[in-house]
Parts: sequence; C-alpha cells; structure tokens
Amino acid sequence: MKNKKYIIVGLVVSLFLFSFKMFNDYREKSLDSIISYDASNFDSLLVNFELFTDNKEHAEDLSEFLSQYRVKKISKNEYERDLKETKGFHVFVNPQKGKTTMSFIYGDLLHLFDSSYYKVLNGPIDMDWVNHFIKEVEQQNQLLQS
Repeated sequence: MKNKKYIIVGLVVSLFLFSFKMFNDYREKSLDSIISYDASNFDSLLVNFELFTDNKEHAEDLSEFLSQYRVKKISKNEYERDLKETKGFHVFVNPQKGKTTMSFIYGDLLHLFDSSYYKVLNGPIDMDWVNHFIKEVEQQNQLLQS
C-alpha cells in the first residue's frame, strides 16, 4: 500500500513537470532569447556563411534588433507547410566554450538546428535592416583589413 502511494505521487509529479516543460517550450518568447549569447562567453558571429565578426558590439546590435520580435514554437510540419519565403538569413553565434547556436530565418519562420521551429508573431523580419547590418559589418571588416 505504501509503495502505491509513492508510485502515484511520482507519476503526478512527473506529469506536472512534463506539463510545465511543454507549456514553457510553447509559450510566446522574444526572438533574442532564442538566439541568445552570453557576452562573457562570446567568440564570434557568422551571418549567411560568409560574414564573420568577433566584435561583441555587432552581436549586441543584432540581438537588440531581434529583441523586438516575438516567437512561438511550432511543429516541423507547420514550419514546412508555411515555408514560402526563400529570402532570409542564417546566423551562427559561436561561444568560446559550448555549442554554437545555428538558426535560419525566413520571413516569419525560424529554424534552430537543435530541431526547433518557431513562428515570428509580429513579423516578418525586416530584411532591409538585416541587409544594412550586413553591409555595415562588411565595411568595418574591410577597414580593419586595410
């Protein structure tokens, strides 16, 4: 009889923790919390497989821009069904230690390479800002190389 109580309590606690995790995963979040970085552990940023910077200010600018967008997790099927936009950008945030955050953003959809998919609720992402950001970083990189 005593073992049954422990089993029931264990099942209830497990169900509660699982439900809380699911709720937390699928709640609305800011985009910068999904593509985040720890400033003290920041190493570099790679955009579109070609633009490289190790300047923390660039990462902070991008993070500040992304903070205006709200996202909600969706299923892979929803992502694939709604993926119509081919214009977008890829962001890789590389820490000094730990895993790189890899994300592909197309219009109002986001794919993280940990197999997470998100819908941008107040999108689409302003690609004019992104293109301007890329050109600005490229120019700064060229000046540094001169």
